[in-house]
Amino acid sequence: MSSSIFNSDYAKRFRALPAGEKRWLAVVALTMTLALALGIAALPKRMRVNHMTAGADALDDRTKVLVIGSSHVYRAVNPRLMSTRSMNLAADAFDYVCMEAALAAGLRRAPNVEMVIVEVDPVIYRMNSINYYWEDFRILFDLRCDINTLDTTVKRKISLWYQWFWYTSILAPVVGEAKLTPAYLYERFHEPPRPPVDAGFVASDVRINPSTDGVERVRRHIRDLGRVSEAQLSKNYRALERLVGDLLAGGYRVAVTRLPHHLTYRNTLPDDWVAMHGTYVAQLESRFAGMGLRIWDFDADPRFTDEDFWDGDHLNNSGAAKFTKILDQRVAQVRDDRSRTDP
Repeated sequence: MSSSIFNSDYAKRFRALPAGEKRWLAVVALTMTLALALGIAALPKRMRVNHMTAGADALDDRTKVLVIGSSHVYRAVNPRLMSTRSMNLAADAFDYVCMEAALAAGLRRAPNVEMVIVEVDPVIYRMNSINYYWEDFRILFDLRCDINTLDTTVKRKISLWYQWFWYTSILAPVVGEAKLTPAYLYERFHEPPRPPVDAGFVASDVRINPSTDGVERVRRHIRDLGRVSEAQLSKNYRALERLVGDLLAGGYRVAVTRLPHHLTYRNTLPDDWVAMHGTYVAQLESRFAGMGLRIWDFDADPRFTDEDFWDGDHLNNSGAAKFTKILDQRVAQVRDDRSRTDP
């Protein structure tokens, strides 16, 4: 006769065990129960809170504009200063493959979005975010990326789902990343209070050293991204083209924009990187001619001076306030044009 968990067989077998085994099983059961209780109690407190999680969680049916891109975006666009309800989906070293996945999930969370602004930049084409993150994919989880839509291998997706499971599991505090060890708890208890996180925006009061910062930023780009393959460049461009094409086909207003860069950065960036960027943007313009794609290039905008830059390719608080105002005016014009043309 087969046993069932709903009869008394297991209880009888347990009672027949030696006392030592009973005590050992009791310790195991108690440990597992405590681990489960700790996970349930601690999970909401241990999840990371940053501009990415706050930005993704802020998306709702009132959101009208999404801005997606790299660190240039989260340092240049302050959603709180936009007159139209807007939000950024931006992260360090964010390539177009990952932007697709973030946008797919973001648009489901914000069903009434009217316009999407996509950053274009020579550096982003050279990115391979999944490799760059060194198997730590919490940035993708923070932005609530749709893992299923990632243009990557099945093996990589399995790895992502595995990490996502432990990242969100109630057992994560004892077996996952950033587990609640005594050292971790001590550091959390003694760390100074943090200021409230701005959704989708990271502020900085630092001002660029114009004699070195732009050149140093380019040097780092060349060191980290100088040997990218043609296959990776093409993969990123195809992802960007798909992203723009799908948005336009879906009825969204779309703008691709290059953000401001400091003079020393622009003068140092390799000529072939600049030429490649020009070619890709021209291809986008040709591919979607007549479909309403807007191209906004603020790369060498003279309105941005030394006092507006944090380093060669990132704005500080002053620059972000200035850029957000400019972007807000562009968005308002697009929405006004739409209101005059839509029935």
